[in-house]
Amino acid sequence: MGGPFVMNTREEILEAFADPLFEDQGLTSVDVREMAQASPGAARAVLSLYKAYQAARANADDLGS
Repeated sequence: MGGPFVMNTREEILEAFADPLFEDQGLTSVDVREMAQASPGAARAVLSLYKAYQAARANADDLGS
């Protein structure tokens, strides 16, 4: 359902939401899969934001070392 692109996005978004950053949000894997399936564009936008967050965190870690 949704083709390989949506499946990859869904797996990536599940990985992103497994980050401790989101642990207090109470999202289940079903919630995340449904969001990715219902709105692939929103899922890609969340992934873009998360990747930017990861890059900023890595840069901050580099500066702190």
